[in-house]
This record gives sequence, C-alpha cells and structure tokens, in this order.
Amino acid sequence: MKKLPKKTGEQIAFPDEFFARELHINGRINCTLYESLKKALRVLNKKKGYIIIYIESGGGDFFAAKKIYQLFKTSRNPVIGIAERNISSVAAMLVLQGCKYRLISAETKMFLHNIKQTVAFEYVPYQTHKKLSHGFLAEEFKKAEGYQDFVYEVLIDASSQNKEEVARILLEEKILLPAEIIKFGFADRII
Repeated sequence: MKKLPKKTGEQIAFPDEFFARELHINGRINCTLYESLKKALRVLNKKKGYIIIYIESGGGDFFAAKKIYQLFKTSRNPVIGIAERNISSVAAMLVLQGCKYRLISAETKMFLHNIKQTVAFEYVPYQTHKKLSHGFLAEEFKKAEGYQDFVYEVLIDASSQNKEEVARILLEEKILLPAEIIKFGFADRII
C-alpha cells in the first residue's frame, strides 16, 4: 500500500500525476475540507474510473462530515475509502461509510462514540465562560438526538448490525481493531 505523503499542514494532499485519482484526507474534518473534496470530485468525475480516498482523521465537524458522506455516496464514479492507522468519530462514522468500498489496513484502529455524549461534554459549565440556560442545553441535546439518529441510520445501513447493537458499540466508546471493524461491518476488507 502506498504511504501517506508527509504531513504538510494541509488537510487534503494531491499526489503526483501517477496517482492522479487518489486523494488523502489528513487531520480534522471541516467545511474547508468539504469544499476542497467537492472541487476535486467535480474534476475526477469528468472521466470514468475509481476515486481512491486515503483517510487518517480523528474526526471533526458533524455537518461537514455529513456533506462529505453525501458527496461520496452521490459520486458518479465509485469512491474507495482506505482507512489508514487511526480513524475516529465522524471520519469513521460518516466519511468512510459514504464510500462504495470501505477498506482498512492491518494497522487501522477505529474509535466510535455517541454524538450526544460529545454535546454533553462540550457544555460542561466549567468549560465555558457563558452561563448556559437549561432551555439552551435542552435544545442542544434535542439537536444532538437528531444527529445521533442520522449516524445510527448510516451505520445500520452500512453494517450488519441493528440499532440496539450500533447504540451499544457507540456507548462503549471502545477502540476497534481490524478484526472487530470487519466483524461489525464498518468496513468491507482488510488490505
């Protein structure tokens, strides 16, 4: 397997001409990354052929990841996602799951978690300078339930698991190793 390019500080690296249909996602998922991927896929979809995306990310913004998921799902050409080393949170739950073929390396570790718990930790009172009202927190948790429901739908559709099993896996917040990732159906094959 081809190694990722050296980290350049960029989120997406475009390899040389020989690997022109390969893209690399390094680092945080955000709207800037989504816009870069949208432009790259627009160009790559002008010609037929697989699009290969190497992913190593600790996650990031839910909304950007949801857009990337939809971008990959609707690509005219099949997108092959290859998770290298560590892939976590929305990078694992949405970005990789949007790919037609989901491959992992023998070294891949996948961390999945419950979106609602993340929202809870973001608003712990001692972590913010604002005084948060009960109504504001209730509204944020209600939104988080909708986000979590979307993640459930994606993971149920992509895997061999039912909602209860997916919920259990996310609540455990356990690091999954390659054999477990395949067993649960969160990837298709180890390469």
